[in-house]
Amino acid sequence: MKFITAALLVLSNTSSSTAFAPSSASARANTYPHELHTRLYSSDPDQTEPVVQNPPTVVGSHEELMYSLGVNLARQLGDIRPLVETGEELTFLAKGMLDTVVGRLSEDGQVDLLQRRKADLNALITQRA
Repeated sequence: MKFITAALLVLSNTSSSTAFAPSSASARANTYPHELHTRLYSSDPDQTEPVVQNPPTVVGSHEELMYSLGVNLARQLGDIRPLVETGEELTFLAKGMLDTVVGRLSEDGQVDLLQRRKADLNALITQRA
């Protein structure tokens, strides 16, 4: 539990001035025949996110290298699934992470948010972890 709290605080204090600029989605759609649009955390087990064996990238590509970096960082963060109960919660968690990593949420905004929601955040982590 302490690791998750520390990871969230470290991640939330990350500052970056570089914007995230992925490749064109339409170009990737023709390259990767994977079905990427599925429902998360559905009550119906047949409609949950599938587990895949291979990344949705071309072997040896720069995209595969960046995907590998994302996998590495996610493995360091650990399993966050106990912290979210719905797909909507996961969406906002991911948006908060992305906005922080790419610098969309300012350093002052990060600090303000974390200070303002500190008690609620600690209670949520304690309850769900």
